[in-house]
Amino acid sequence: MLSSQAYDIAIVGGGMVGLATAIGLAQANLNVVVIDAGHTEAVSGEPRLRVSAINKASQRLLEHLGAWAYLDTSRATPYQKMAVWDKDGFGKIAFDANSIGETSLGAIIENDAISHALAKRTSEFDNITHIQNQRLERIAFGEREAWLTLANGGDSDIESVSAALVIAADGANSWVREQCKIPLTFWDYGHHAIVATIRTEMPHLATARQVFLQDGPLAFLPLYEDNLCSIVWSAPPERATELLAMDKVQFER
Repeated sequence: MLSSQAYDIAIVGGGMVGLATAIGLAQANLNVVVIDAGHTEAVSGEPRLRVSAINKASQRLLEHLGAWAYLDTSRATPYQKMAVWDKDGFGKIAFDANSIGETSLGAIIENDAISHALAKRTSEFDNITHIQNQRLERIAFGEREAWLTLANGGDSDIESVSAALVIAADGANSWVREQCKIPLTFWDYGHHAIVATIRTEMPHLATARQVFLQDGPLAFLPLYEDNLCSIVWSAPPERATELLAMDKVQFER
């Protein structure tokens, strides 16, 4: 039977930001609903393309939220050093965990692995309702609350929710932002970011590297195998098109 439920906070978007926010609010004894267009699942097999460099401050936040303990440590790669340099110049900088008395500077972790850990943590809270595989159909605002109508066909028997506050955590192309007509200022940097997972000839030695090429930066982020790296390559559109058209052997050169 379809129903309507009232909450203190409604969060639209069940990614890393939405779930972390939900846990923090639940820890403050607020009643929270997360409306997630997708769903989370354990990460296995080949590495996912989207990864994050989690520094010590972010790790402490995840620990405070109680989600760090749910991370699959086999998918998290501590990095002990960072090196950044200019390919055609003399500029360079390096960091080492030993210099600050730490065993690592942080960890490279797949975004989906972080989301899965956060989702497992949310399941421990009686005051978090996590609705997955469900999109919003309509949103309306009153003087003291908002009403959100869910589209049919999801996994929940909840038809609508009301909340005193709505948080839009549904990404760069936020549906909530569009419905609320919140203005957005943006500009084009004239670059496209290419993400890929590659195998290198030499081991990464738990070092995150970034080189500034003539047409944009290229970052190498160490993954959980010695010769496995996630890269982010920023390049002008024409160069990005050339790179994407290459076969695997050409690209990895």
